[in-house]
Amino acid sequence: MIELYFLAETAYQKALYANMTMLVVRFLLLSFALHLCSLAFLNIPFLQNFMRDRIGQILIILLLLGASVLFVFKSPSLRILHETGLIRSAKIFIWPDIIFSGLVLTRLSYVWPDVFNWFVQQSR
Repeated sequence: MIELYFLAETAYQKALYANMTMLVVRFLLLSFALHLCSLAFLNIPFLQNFMRDRIGQILIILLLLGASVLFVFKSPSLRILHETGLIRSAKIFIWPDIIFSGLVLTRLSYVWPDVFNWFVQQSR
């Protein structure tokens, strides 16, 4: 009986690890796409000076936050709290889950320049 419980627990853990791995891969790919979008906004020819100012940066952050919340809203597989199993009822905690996942996705898109700088420093 103990062995059967251990096998079931191991199968559940393997499924959870597979879900977590796919969630991290999805988040990394989508955050990289959002990072490329922010770079595109920064390099609009006639608006470069405005976009590099504080108000332009705030505008870009709000646009990326809105886009990431929209992506998470349209794709339920990007909801962190639901995919990790921290919440069971998706109907009750849907908006906190969407907002939290959108904030994580937006902040993760701003980590990419630091990652690229770290790779450059390691290659020297």
